[in-house]
Amino acid sequence: MVKQLFSSGTSIAGLLVAGCAFLPSSLHAQTDESAALATIRDTYNLPGLSVLVLKKGRIIAQGAAGVRRIGSPSPLLVDDRLNFASCTKFMTSTIAARLIDRGQLQWTTRIREVFPDKVASYNAALQDITLDEFLGHRSGVQEQVTFDTRHWADFQSVSGSMTELRAWVCDQVLKDPPDVPRGTYLYANQGYAVAAAMMEKITGKSWEQLIDEEIFKPLRLGSATLGISYNDDANPSGPVGHDLATGATAAVPRPALTGSQFVHYQASDGPGGYLMCTLADYAKFLNEYVGGDSSTNTYIKNGTREHLLSPWIGSSGYARGVAIANTSWSTPGPALNHTGDIFGEDTVFWAAPGRDLAIVVFTNCRSEDDRTEAGLGTVASQMVDRYASAAPAGPYLESPFIQESAKTGSTFSFTAATLPAVSYQLQRSPDLINWTDSGSVLDALNWQSVFQVTTSAPQEFFRVRTAP
Repeated sequence: MVKQLFSSGTSIAGLLVAGCAFLPSSLHAQTDESAALATIRDTYNLPGLSVLVLKKGRIIAQGAAGVRRIGSPSPLLVDDRLNFASCTKFMTSTIAARLIDRGQLQWTTRIREVFPDKVASYNAALQDITLDEFLGHRSGVQEQVTFDTRHWADFQSVSGSMTELRAWVCDQVLKDPPDVPRGTYLYANQGYAVAAAMMEKITGKSWEQLIDEEIFKPLRLGSATLGISYNDDANPSGPVGHDLATGATAAVPRPALTGSQFVHYQASDGPGGYLMCTLADYAKFLNEYVGGDSSTNTYIKNGTREHLLSPWIGSSGYARGVAIANTSWSTPGPALNHTGDIFGEDTVFWAAPGRDLAIVVFTNCRSEDDRTEAGLGTVASQMVDRYASAAPAGPYLESPFIQESAKTGSTFSFTAATLPAVSYQLQRSPDLINWTDSGSVLDALNWQSVFQVTTSAPQEFFRVRTAP
């Protein structure tokens, strides 16, 4: 499909071509890993497994095996929208990073500075906790079990907007004594609810608005929403969560949550675990970290990015929304990692900025023993072995397309959608048949790039394509 962007007199100034028509002809299709996944799925008694491997913006491998729901003929597909659970934390910390870059927050912003009218009612041990400590699980604030035991029953009768519900959660956990001393690592979903409440108070926007404006839209994650993807249909349109008991060989589907449970869970745990999107869109988010760390990148400033990805102590361990691991296969540099489970679905990602590689694995199962973890780990290990050192191949996550264009005299400027660390070429044609390169190859540093060209032709066409 060809779409004219604008014209000036008889001169057509630009074209947008959708689909993969402008990808280099030398590219090969990605490797299908479905057969390997089927073997691993059978070994660990999992309903379904899927994976996507990204290398320099290209889907070098992907695959899916099994079903969306045990007893249903609906297959699990590579483009199904999935629950990414705690992998959402990486996005919430990224929101914080972007607000910090704009001067709206600091890593050192304290509870008492954000909630001066409430701080006197909060536990004295939590009044000076910083945003950084909440994002790094070093605040001491109560873990999920403590919150559920103390507050979940009462929380079900609380009503209000999502921001109001989250503020209620924030108030309760900050009034309670911490579960561990400040500075001690304790994984806490409600710590992320407090971090989100801090961002909501400072910006006047809900966390739901912030993740849409700071993550989904600028990174063009078209499938991303907030919620839970499964339902109780016999042939569901997306994966259903399952439970696998110790020693059992058949997983059991979980029932869907009620509307009230959806809302209250999103308020209390959403910033730490409520993302829903495709494997490809989560890989596109990871691409910002594996392919976009240039000093001139404008999505997140380098100093902010470095702090976000710095382990709290030493050279490995939890940073902010992501864990850092020193592995041989990720060199040069460490690997980024996080896992997530929610309502019977599990995910894990591994990313290596030094190799421009990201691996995302999913299963619609939660096991009482270690089979889910083992299955996901086996897939990830196989993908590392096969692709960590492989040359990039396969289709790009996204074809380039022109977003804006402008004319100044005889100079035309084109703003095109790009992927960090992917090379692009502007081309020109007098007749839409014969195309020639215009200018040098541009290595994209951000999610959009500007191309310029001068022409005196009465009619000329331009397009942007990924460079060979």
